[in-house]
Amino acid sequence: LLYGAYTLNPFLVKVENVPMLVVEQGEVAVIKSYVGLAEEGGKVDVGKFMYGTIVHPGHSGSWNVALKTGKYAINPHCYQSEIVPVSIITLNWATAATQAHEWDTKLQPIEAKSREGFVFKIDLQVQIHVAAAEAPAVISMVATMHNLTTDVLQPAVGNHFRDRLQSMPAVKFIETRQQVQEDAFRHVSAKLEQYHVETKGVYIQDVVLPTQLVEVLTNREIANQQIETFRKQKEAQTQRIETEQQTGVADRQKELATARVGVEIKQKNAEARKAEAD
Repeated sequence: LLYGAYTLNPFLVKVENVPMLVVEQGEVAVIKSYVGLAEEGGKVDVGKFMYGTIVHPGHSGSWNVALKTGKYAINPHCYQSEIVPVSIITLNWATAATQAHEWDTKLQPIEAKSREGFVFKIDLQVQIHVAAAEAPAVISMVATMHNLTTDVLQPAVGNHFRDRLQSMPAVKFIETRQQVQEDAFRHVSAKLEQYHVETKGVYIQDVVLPTQLVEVLTNREIANQQIETFRKQKEAQTQRIETEQQTGVADRQKELATARVGVEIKQKNAEARKAEAD
């Protein structure tokens, strides 16, 4: 009943006030009806919705048309609504959860081991999108958006990074982080596509390295920097020797020229004496 005046028999009818169903901008509401027609003809796309029964509005079951933005007078004893955001949803596998929703409050940084046994903690962010037309199909398979996060995304993402890390050395994971991120995007996209959910992005926010590995990498980098420093110093010394040699030659250039002229004069004098003797 909407607002207005009604003549009701209090011995037959009980009136209960409940809030109207409010669908905000950027959301749709998938309706599960417990009342209505139950004919088989109400089912739609049985092959597409193999995980649940989707029906036309007016039949009992999950309606194939979601409610758009607005307010609706829905009897909560006869209908159940599931709000589905149709904007981009950001989920964080991190200590800090997203404030816009509560679907990632139980998501924690992913823990995985490398081939050598080093334990990593990875802060991850995944962005997904549910189209308004696909919202009934999504809810028919996972029941709630919270289940989509806990039962689908969390195993898919966590197992992918655990399997990927265990197959490579820790240093290689650090060096090929961009490639690992791209592979994770393709893996998550393929997995969510089965549930009619679009993946917008998979981003590795931070990697918490084990203390032992940090010390090894730090010492290795210090050694590399020292090698580079010694090489530069050697080049500087070699250049200094060459410079000093050139400076010495330049300083004695006058004496060298005089000596060369003296040698030529003596050679000419010798030739003159030889010619005179002849």
